[in-house]
Amino acid sequence: MKTLARPLALLSALILLALCSTSAFAATIVDWGGSYVPSSFVNLNMTGNGTTGNTYTRYYSASTKLSPTSGYTAPSGKSGNFYGALETTQPSAVPTTLGQYRVQDNVAGDRIQLTGGSGVGTNTLLGFITFLRTDFLNGTSTGPALSFDASSSLVLNIPAGTNATAVRMAVLNGSTW
Repeated sequence: MKTLARPLALLSALILLALCSTSAFAATIVDWGGSYVPSSFVNLNMTGNGTTGNTYTRYYSASTKLSPTSGYTAPSGKSGNFYGALETTQPSAVPTTLGQYRVQDNVAGDRIQLTGGSGVGTNTLLGFITFLRTDFLNGTSTGPALSFDASSSLVLNIPAGTNATAVRMAVLNGSTW
């Protein structure tokens, strides 16, 4: 019997992070949406993983992309490279990987699809996906530090029907999230 954790379609179809300020500068810094894979799906880069007990982990590295290494291309003007860490725990088996870890082709816009591994009982899936400044759009990948003030905003759009139980936004400031 195969039981999967609830599918977690993180960043499904479109993610739009916008940096807005009362200053003269406002720009979209990350825009993930559109068609990235030609058909079906392409698996994520799971390099840098390990298993401890009943937990499988894909460790975070700012130098190793989580985005697929082949068969995957960002549409013009869209964000393509992403990084992250993923972890699944299964109560009754030692997982060797996640159930699904891929960018899936979708008519409404491709999506990053993650599910826990197979096994008996309830599986958990934790993780985060991040975009590095070196990949930001609209000239924000270099230059002076981006800043936030009381009038700044970050916007995260997750389409209806996404089965994400918890989505948070984070900004890395030096070594602190």
